[in-house]
Amino acid sequence: MATAAGRRDWLHARRYAAALQSSSPVPVINGLPMRLAAHENATLRTITTYGRRYPAHPTAQWGDRHSASVVGTTDRLLVNHRLRGWISFWFTDLAGVEASLEDTPWRVDLIWRHAHEPLRLSGTTAPLLAVHVHAYTNMAGWTHLPELQTLLDPQQDWSTS
Repeated sequence: MATAAGRRDWLHARRYAAALQSSSPVPVINGLPMRLAAHENATLRTITTYGRRYPAHPTAQWGDRHSASVVGTTDRLLVNHRLRGWISFWFTDLAGVEASLEDTPWRVDLIWRHAHEPLRLSGTTAPLLAVHVHAYTNMAGWTHLPELQTLLDPQQDWSTS
């Protein structure tokens, strides 16, 4: 994503990934408009494009596409959708993650075990969200995932992604 915002957000995702890789403390975000569990910490806040895949449609299309505020915690993603308000997506309910960071537009597709329709988070902040979700759901192996290597490789130039 060869834009100033794309470059800034790619570098932010790389710094966040480096901090998580080295077990450096990441900033804890306080003053949120929702209550967190006693053991839960918010570690990122960003804006993304939100979309849901509704299988009831004849073509199973992505809908509900809006800009949304996202808070990433150690246990979930909290998404503030302009029509639906705050929605919790708990990592314990996550069945699958697919990050597409090789080509633009960058995106992260999340599939849930229960009644949730798949969730797509896209735009310049998708790399940051991909790192966050993978790091907190696959703590032992997230740095070896092929879909994150473009982001984690220190020799990789952001502008080629």
